[in-house]
Amino acid sequence: MKDLFFVLSAACVIVGIFFWALSPDPRPREEKRVRFSRVLRRRDFWIIAILLIFAASSSLGLYDMMPLFLVKEKGIELEMANTGFGFSRIGGFFVTLIAGFLVDRFGVKRILLFSLVATGLSTIGVAVSQTFPLLVTMLILQATFSPGFFPAVLVAISKLTTVHERGTFTGATTWPPGSRLDLGSPQRSWVQ
Repeated sequence: MKDLFFVLSAACVIVGIFFWALSPDPRPREEKRVRFSRVLRRRDFWIIAILLIFAASSSLGLYDMMPLFLVKEKGIELEMANTGFGFSRIGGFFVTLIAGFLVDRFGVKRILLFSLVATGLSTIGVAVSQTFPLLVTMLILQATFSPGFFPAVLVAISKLTTVHERGTFTGATTWPPGSRLDLGSPQRSWVQ
């Protein structure tokens, strides 16, 4: 297992060096200063920030507590819960890759709506599933749909903002998920 960490960390370093050496500088030619208070007064900023808080909570917050839920609430053995939970996350990788194509084809608003609704319904399905095959299906669907929101919301931010305010807007809207409605950590401490 330690070797896997070394391989992944080496890959990150190598890709980072290639990016630094080969990619053009993405900064605009002339920088205009954007007042943070101006961004905070925008209605669309608050809509995106609230959507990101709930999307991050339904994705990362549930990710924190799902193994505990599977073991304590659903009675699944720890090894089986971790294995099943790990495999259920594979679909999210592919959805993240194709989300940009889906946004181009169907539009940002539709993909954001679909991702949020599908994530919410599949999360309810995880909670109420009575059989193991249905539980696994709901886990796979939840883990597949929830990451699709994030590339789509970044496209939405790029369409809602000018080049000069994009960094401030993105930084301000992605800060709240760092303090997301973290359902995992508090509940994990309550159960133990």
